[in-house]
Amino acid sequence: MSRAQGGLGRLAGDTAVYGLADAVGKGLSLILFPIFTRIFTPREYGVMEVIGTVTLLISAVLVLGLDNATTRHYYGAENRSRGDVVLGSALAFSLTVYFGGTVPLLFASRWIAATVFGTDEYRRAMFVALFAVPFVLLVNFSLNTLRRVFRPWSFAGLSLAWLGLTISLNLLLVWRLRWGVEGTYYANLIAGTVMAGAGILCTRRHYRWAWDGRLIVSLLRYGIPLVPASLCLWGLSVMDRFFLVHYSTLTDVGLYSTANRLTSILAFGVGAFQMAWGPFAFAISDERHARTTYSRTLSYYMAAGGLAVLLLSLFAREALQVLTPPGYHRAAVAVAPLALAVLAYGAYTLVAIGVNLANRTSQVSITLAAAVVINLALNFLLIPRFGMVGAAYATAAGWAASAGFLFVASQRAYWIPYDGTLLSRMLALLLTCLGFGLIAGGDAEPSVSRVVLKGLAVIVFLVGLKMLGVVPTTVWVSLRPAREAP
Repeated sequence: MSRAQGGLGRLAGDTAVYGLADAVGKGLSLILFPIFTRIFTPREYGVMEVIGTVTLLISAVLVLGLDNATTRHYYGAENRSRGDVVLGSALAFSLTVYFGGTVPLLFASRWIAATVFGTDEYRRAMFVALFAVPFVLLVNFSLNTLRRVFRPWSFAGLSLAWLGLTISLNLLLVWRLRWGVEGTYYANLIAGTVMAGAGILCTRRHYRWAWDGRLIVSLLRYGIPLVPASLCLWGLSVMDRFFLVHYSTLTDVGLYSTANRLTSILAFGVGAFQMAWGPFAFAISDERHARTTYSRTLSYYMAAGGLAVLLLSLFAREALQVLTPPGYHRAAVAVAPLALAVLAYGAYTLVAIGVNLANRTSQVSITLAAAVVINLALNFLLIPRFGMVGAAYATAAGWAASAGFLFVASQRAYWIPYDGTLLSRMLALLLTCLGFGLIAGGDAEPSVSRVVLKGLAVIVFLVGLKMLGVVPTTVWVSLRPAREAP
């Protein structure tokens, strides 16, 4: 059995570990969700969302595309014997950029807060949030290193320790001591500082502490073209918050954040798969069956992801009734388009393998820029009239466009035999069942009859997947981990 075929077992296994870690993590973070919604008003929740949006933008710039560049160079044939030099040089350069880039922002934190909110009321929260950025990025660097060297259990341990410490500090500072919005950012700063040190200790044997100038230049040549892509990703993910602040209210931002928090249940599964997918896809790229494996993986992803979208979208109101007070329940109307956006984001990551293998990373920025233009236009058109619901549909359209544009570009750069007919039929089936379930459920309070109708929509989707033959019996055999011959 080839590495590409037998490796599907490893991909499934690593995805399960990453998924388990993220599932436990999201489960623990949900502890904060009902607590925060009872401590903070939707407006305060909106403030936290906007500050988080600013720090995400800064992080996207400071990374300089070196996360993807380091992975690509680590698995490159020319670096097979010196992977520790690749990781060590990337770490040394990243540390310089992370801390050097954050210092001037700390001095400008009052101005940043005043520009974003129209007042400097939240300047201290902005300062602490910015202070935490380099430490958070350093923890992420260590986690990415563990993925590159195929240590999923160590990854799970480090990520869960980080999350556990963050949650504990939030419970202490926000819930117990009532430090308010600032307390969440002090918790992030303390946890980030501690876990940055722990991450370096955990991964230290994989680094050769070096400064390879040629290698760093090569990393930057690969990574810098991805910076516009990172900014576009940021724009597609969170730019709508600024439109909501301007055209609506911080309360709407808070409700929109609540809908996003609920869809994070779906995002954790997509994220776990992405963490396993990157190293796996690059590692098998020279295998004869690699292209077939890439094609099959996209079909399986759409089937599993579509089911998750359906379940989350149709039962969002029931979930919010359990997790939040009544003031947050109307966030349910934004869940379905946001769930579709998460599905499209995962598909975008999968189809990007073509341009990555062909070293045409500039195509990522070009296609994402086109998707951002669509998203911007829809934000202008929809948010003033429909508020957070308009923002959700603009986000879904933007991510769908990004996946579609990148699919075309990747196929031109590195052709993969995707089954377009099967993919289009699955998408049509998903949208049909989703539309039926949402119409049947309505916007009223849940009832037994409405729950039954929504459950029927899920059953129809599953039967449809079976009839399409999306996951034949032979797949389960191929997904089993390969065993060494005796």
